[in-house]
Amino acid sequence: MFQVKEVKSNSDWKEFIQLPYSLHVRDKNWVAPLRMSVRDTLSVKKNPFWKNKKRKAWMVWNDHTPVGRILALTDAEYDSRNNDKYGFFGYPEAINDQEVFDHLFDACMKWFAIEGAKIIVGPLNPSTNYELGILIDGFNSPPYFMMTHNPAYYDEMIRRCGFNKARDFFAYLINEQTYDQQRLERVKAKLALRKNVYVRKGNRKNFLNELKILHQIYNDAFKEHWGFFPMKWEEFQFMGKDMATILDDDLMLIAECDGEPAGFIFALPNINSLLIQSRSGKLFPKNVINLLFKRKKISSARILTVAVKKKFRHWGLGSYLFSEMAGNLRKNHYTDVEMSWVVEDNIQMNKAARSVGGNPYKTYRVYQKEISAMVD
Repeated sequence: MFQVKEVKSNSDWKEFIQLPYSLHVRDKNWVAPLRMSVRDTLSVKKNPFWKNKKRKAWMVWNDHTPVGRILALTDAEYDSRNNDKYGFFGYPEAINDQEVFDHLFDACMKWFAIEGAKIIVGPLNPSTNYELGILIDGFNSPPYFMMTHNPAYYDEMIRRCGFNKARDFFAYLINEQTYDQQRLERVKAKLALRKNVYVRKGNRKNFLNELKILHQIYNDAFKEHWGFFPMKWEEFQFMGKDMATILDDDLMLIAECDGEPAGFIFALPNINSLLIQSRSGKLFPKNVINLLFKRKKISSARILTVAVKKKFRHWGLGSYLFSEMAGNLRKNHYTDVEMSWVVEDNIQMNKAARSVGGNPYKTYRVYQKEISAMVD
């Protein structure tokens, strides 16, 4: 018989974090995330994201065995910007049993109703600035760094709980066989005629100031995008410092127009190619050894962000930055590159990804449900 328990104590949160490591141990394509990273992201003390937000989490147990988990949150600032009442769910994990999914979402919906939420969206882990979505296509290969992976049955189970598609997000794979350098060179040459455009590498020695520039561009570039959570400086700094530990100098490029920071492109080595060798998620001993001594052997990278301020979008800076990044990736022997994620209704970015040879090889889905449509 299943039991639903709210996650409250430190030991409860340990069980919450542990569950996917137990559920997916036999999935050869699942990559165990570093536990310390998951803990820090969920920590209300360490991660500024949780400031001024409400959250609850639950687990479903079968006797003494955990078989499901979910987290729910509300954000008054998001509601104010979007003129509606939203609830968000994240971190869903469960065995292949509809009853478990029903229990998890019933717990969420009851709490959302108390909070007055009308539109429920997810999964966001915990927002669009981190990980999102349920993998619905592309199960035959491991995810790249900071991308999700789940069993195929998750999509059907969530839809049976009354959710429909809100948006699909694509991951594009680009390699030497598919990459169209000539097209990007044409765009680059055209933009190069503008003498007031300058692209430079990020300066790691002055990383904090560089991060402030990226923060300003990031919030301006995405403020009108669906589901976007503007990032406060403290949160952006929290994420940036974590990523800086694996950043390659050549993989952060900043474009300046008329001396003003106008856009950036940011990529990271795909450390999942190393993390997949360990199923524990623990940093010591295997993962730390691999990260220290094998990182230079990583041959794949993920482009996380291409951001251009709104007033410069018509300049073609995104393609220019991608062309510059492509050269740096080749120089550093990255032969496979994932561009992710790209939301389905971002026509310009999807067109650009396909035009340079990108293959949309994975699809991630975010769901939505109006609480008024629920049945008690």
